[in-house]
Formats: sequence, structure tokens, C-alpha cells
Amino acid sequence: VDGPSRVTIGEEAAFDVFVDVFGGPYAVDDISSVTYLLFDATGAQVESGEATAVEDGLWEVVLSTDTTSALEEGSNRLEVVVVSNLVALPSLGEYQFVTAP
Repeated sequence: VDGPSRVTIGEEAAFDVFVDVFGGPYAVDDISSVTYLLFDATGAQVESGEATAVEDGLWEVVLSTDTTSALEEGSNRLEVVVVSNLVALPSLGEYQFVTAP
């Protein structure tokens, strides 16, 4: 997971989710779901949703202006869960970023 390290409260923010296997991109058709969970500076879950497929190996999570407006100033955590059609266990990723006015 990669994206901005600092997000302005009230502005849209986009994060890239890279999904690969053996050094190459994981095919979109082989992915069952890419789900995200957003936690604010207090550790409370603020939002969850589905990432959007961009191309093989790349998915995108976009936090709307309404979502970032609800975040407090401080450190936030974006957790991503990838479920494959080919593998029994899901894969997890995490990204931390700061929100400020």
C-alpha cells in the first residue's frame, strides 16, 4: 500500500494497493476482493469499503472529502485485505498517514 504521507482534512486522498505474485502483477480476474478499513487517530474504525481495480496488480482506495473531513488531526491507519480466488488465506497490508488542517 502506498499513498500520501500527509492528507489535508477535507480533501480527497488516493492510495495505491499493489498486489503481486512471484514478482509479477496478480491478475484482476484472480482476485475475489480488495477491502479496506480506515482507522482514525483514536483507533476507531471510521470507514470500510472496496478498492477499485485499475489494472492487473494495481488497485486504488479513494477517501472522499466527506471521509477525510470526519478524521481528527493525527496519525491514521489504512488496512487492506486482499482475498484471492486461487489461495485460501487472505493477504493483509497496512499504511499509516497523518491528517492535518
